[in-house]
Amino acid sequence: MTQEELEATYSKDNYLKSLSVEGFEITPEFNKDVADYNVVVPENTKEITINAAVNDSKSDLSGVGTVEVSQGTNTFQVVVRAQNGSERTYNLTVEVKDENPINVTIDNQDYTVVKIKEYLPSVNAYQETTVNINDFEIPAYKSELTGFVLVGLKDSSGNINLYIYDEENNSYKAYNELKFTNITIYPKDTKEILNGYKSGEITINEIQIPAFYVSESSRFAIIYGINVETGEEGFFKYDKKNQTAIKYDDEMINLLMEKNKLYTYIIFGFIGVFILMFIILISVIRSKKKKHKKEKNLTEIKEEIKKENIIKEENKTKEIVYDNGENNKKSKKKNKK
Repeated sequence: MTQEELEATYSKDNYLKSLSVEGFEITPEFNKDVADYNVVVPENTKEITINAAVNDSKSDLSGVGTVEVSQGTNTFQVVVRAQNGSERTYNLTVEVKDENPINVTIDNQDYTVVKIKEYLPSVNAYQETTVNINDFEIPAYKSELTGFVLVGLKDSSGNINLYIYDEENNSYKAYNELKFTNITIYPKDTKEILNGYKSGEITINEIQIPAFYVSESSRFAIIYGINVETGEEGFFKYDKKNQTAIKYDDEMINLLMEKNKLYTYIIFGFIGVFILMFIILISVIRSKKKKHKKEKNLTEIKEEIKKENIIKEENKTKEIVYDNGENNKKSKKKNKK
């Protein structure tokens, strides 16, 4: 039997035989062909137990057992994997009752305020406290260093995250921490500008924040924020390679600016020297050409004078020869007489 023939005999049954939540009734009544189910539990419920059985004993099952729930909507998936590898997913929505939900809308997204302390995500350098919202005592975190009060908001998918609560304006803002090995920073927007740097954005720990950098390929970026452990606010230097951050104070910024100025002066100085040397070189070349031309003219004049002198000497020689010849003729005539 070939492997292909063997796999053809594998079971394709990826159905559930049963699905239930211990102690509660699900709706609609279970049917193996129905994928979506709901259950409502009291507001003090912190966990539930999901039970299920597969239709075929050769199938694999995941998503069952005891799971945690929080107020509002909680979603779970029970997955059946048949022997041949095909999968079927059953969705279970668990609604933990909130008799008096505090609804919040942020950027067109709906949230509910978390009222149970145990549901809040953990956070460093903050102390537990409570805050009054809509006449309810809501569990929260507070820091004297950052001045923030953090409360939990739950989205429609059941995810809980911390938000900065402004009691005066009754407003909420997402609280995103950048946790490094040596420091924890809450990033903030700033109107300050760093000379010599480009402004843009950088993604750190899946959070997109404003940043300054020399170039996009640079290993380092400058971000603005608050050290939540010390309350110190300002610029921080982020190392993309090591994923660490350190304080980037004004002294370092001023030093960098001075260095940039120095480099600028040096560059302009080199350019000035180059231009000056170029001018001197051109002048020397022109001077040499003029001198060469002058020397050439002088040589030509000397040659002409020399030629004239030679011609004069030749003429004188001819005259002397001529005079001697005439004198000889006169002397012969005289002797004849």
